[in-house]
Amino acid sequence: MAYSAWDCTLLTIWSLARFRGLCGPDPVPLALSPAEREDAERAAAGLALVIPAHNEASTPEDSEAFAKNIAEIIQLTPRAAPLFILFDSPSAQRESEQAVVRRARQMLEEAGHGPQCGRIRVVEYRDKPPQLRSKPGSLSLWLKDHGHAFEYMMVLDADSSLRPIGARDLEGTDVVHRLLFAMERYAPRPHLIQTSIRVTGGRTIFGWLEEEESSASSFHAGIFALIFGNQAPCFGHNFICRPSEFSRHLRTDYLSHDMIESASLAAHGKSCFMTQAAATSERPEEPASAWLRRDARWARGCGQWWHYLLRKRPPWRPSVYLLLALSNYLAQYGGCAAILLACLAYRHDMTLMHAAAPAYFLLAIVVSAPLITKKLAGRSLRTVIVASVLRLLLFTGLIWPRTVAFLLGPVRARWSPRPFRNAQIRCNPLWDAAQMLPISLLALALWPRAACDNPGFGPAMLQFALGAMMLSPITVALMSWPIGGRGLQNG
Repeated sequence: MAYSAWDCTLLTIWSLARFRGLCGPDPVPLALSPAEREDAERAAAGLALVIPAHNEASTPEDSEAFAKNIAEIIQLTPRAAPLFILFDSPSAQRESEQAVVRRARQMLEEAGHGPQCGRIRVVEYRDKPPQLRSKPGSLSLWLKDHGHAFEYMMVLDADSSLRPIGARDLEGTDVVHRLLFAMERYAPRPHLIQTSIRVTGGRTIFGWLEEEESSASSFHAGIFALIFGNQAPCFGHNFICRPSEFSRHLRTDYLSHDMIESASLAAHGKSCFMTQAAATSERPEEPASAWLRRDARWARGCGQWWHYLLRKRPPWRPSVYLLLALSNYLAQYGGCAAILLACLAYRHDMTLMHAAAPAYFLLAIVVSAPLITKKLAGRSLRTVIVASVLRLLLFTGLIWPRTVAFLLGPVRARWSPRPFRNAQIRCNPLWDAAQMLPISLLALALWPRAACDNPGFGPAMLQFALGAMMLSPITVALMSWPIGGRGLQNG
């Protein structure tokens, strides 16, 4: 759901671009010659790989996945580049996190890469001041301690993967080499390059839906490059940058910092690119309740962007992508307002009622239409239809907590501790459903105001919206249900 409002606009721009034969700049080459690869290897002597990690070893399954990911990143990146893991979890997790590092080194030795174990470097920031209790806080401390020693920094998440999607082995992967070559040779000189990101490895229906959401990531990257040129947005991870410049624009006072940093770089004349030639991936946020917890933080952070826009007044292109990101939450605010307004006006002003309820219908189109881009990305029509229906049902329930979180953003503009930051996320469909009961009860309370024997279009749309809200516990439980195999994802 993260790009609902974006995609409707981007789909129009994509159509016009195809008609006019336009394309944006992409600094990253699709392949390197042997000589170019040697140049990239030499540049890797100034590269640091950085993974901020918080609560990534809270369960045995998470620990094993993290260790495997560390070992894979070591194998897929230049030998000269150290990998810094920035742990800031509570001290109670120190032993389990150290076990993850030992396990990663064991995996490397078993794979015949024992000499590369020394590239893994652990940095602990467990006693940070309160205003730095976040990923940018750890990055800020690392930049202060180590950033001066490196010309390039690549920021990854604990679940980031550099393995080509669908690849069965690690041979021939050169994403980092191509990014380094672009940082060295491309003009204008890049200060940040954001890769396109796919979501893979979903274990629930919600995870599968996130995969479908991200299936058009290269489509987005190409359109962003066309629209924003060398002032493209950053997503906060899976990007490469120059630490000397990035450290000056890293923000620790916003709960959602990603695009603020690229906007600040652009405002100071630094080039930020988005590439579709270098693709990376990550695991989905699942189950649905875990995504909603994290989205509460993101929504509040995005709400704080109003302060940045009004005070800093960045160039028009960063202003556009910040406003487009804000429109995701503004659209949901409009959906909540339309449903409530229609219910309150139903018995008093039928004209207002017939105007408000179709507003939700238009919002439903905004939510579902972006999946047309998934069809353009090669997904089957059946997959697009199923994902559209699930997306609309889930959206109708989740807009309410997301809207509340978004409205808290401007109110609490200064830094405050991130909600649920230390929570261990468990996959429990019944618990996920229970958390949606207040929304279901709200719909039940509003239903008598929308009930009628012979509804027209407006009342029918209102009843559909309230019905989806009443079903939200079932919908969220279904979304959080584990799926076996990969059959659904290949549909």
